[in-house]
Amino acid sequence: MTNHDLNYWRQLATRYFEAETTEEEETALRRFAASKSADEGFDDLRAVMGLSAIGRQRYKKKRLLKRLTATGVAAMVAVAVTVGWRMMSPASGADDVCVAYIGGKKITNEKVVLAQMQASMSDFASAIEGQTPEDQLSDFFQGVEDF
Repeated sequence: MTNHDLNYWRQLATRYFEAETTEEEETALRRFAASKSADEGFDDLRAVMGLSAIGRQRYKKKRLLKRLTATGVAAMVAVAVTVGWRMMSPASGADDVCVAYIGGKKITNEKVVLAQMQASMSDFASAIEGQTPEDQLSDFFQGVEDF
């Protein structure tokens, strides 16, 4: 390589340190600095370009991580909104049916099912009426002693 060629690369390196080079010139300078043609006078250039390459790699990783994190958060919000909407919206269609099995028969008449439920609750309330909580717990745990 001639001195004329080395002078071109030194001038380009000077322009690089002054932030006056184009992307194409920086790419060419990076290739030259990595080649065997560049002598020890270009060690500073190699060091700076090496550090900037490491910085670009780390920046890309952080950007990717931020993008993945943002995507994950957006997905979680979408799921939460969907679940909340489904829980808050009134049921409709086939889910809107009262069903009870009375005496082995399926009953879907809402009035009959509600009447049966109220009768069962009244029976339950009258069975425990007058009992103290201690009596109720005693009855509840009485079967445990048999084991």
